[in-house]
Amino acid sequence: MLVRTLAFSAALCATAASTLAYDLVVATDQSRVIKLDAPANTIIVGNPMIAEVTMVDNQTVAVLGRMMGQTNIIALDKAGNEVHNQNVAVRLNDQQIVTLYKGNVGPRTFSCAPRCEWMIHPGDLDFKEIHENAEKKQDLAEGAAGLSGKPK
Repeated sequence: MLVRTLAFSAALCATAASTLAYDLVVATDQSRVIKLDAPANTIIVGNPMIAEVTMVDNQTVAVLGRMMGQTNIIALDKAGNEVHNQNVAVRLNDQQIVTLYKGNVGPRTFSCAPRCEWMIHPGDLDFKEIHENAEKKQDLAEGAAGLSGKPK
């Protein structure tokens, strides 16, 4: 009975793992290229906060992992027909990363490749302030270039 239960549990886990499998896994702050089988005119990203997508040409898409999570990418041809639909998982780019916790101050993250240097990471002590400053600079630059899409 125990063997049968274990076999059933293993089969159930294997089924769940295959159901949760993603077609594309991208690390945060890293890019991957997707080659489409047919030309696309429009790309739709389920959650652009998780993955950013850029069309290189009508059959090549670059995917940038922005933050951890799951989303999908859909490509449509000129007639609006779906030519590509892919699940994407963005995982933490944790290779050679060290997080330092110092009392109640909050975490600081360092990229140690080849030597440890401070890096901006969501959840770190200064992340919110630095992120807000970067958005302000981008808004100023877009305004100066006449590219601001925000209503006045």
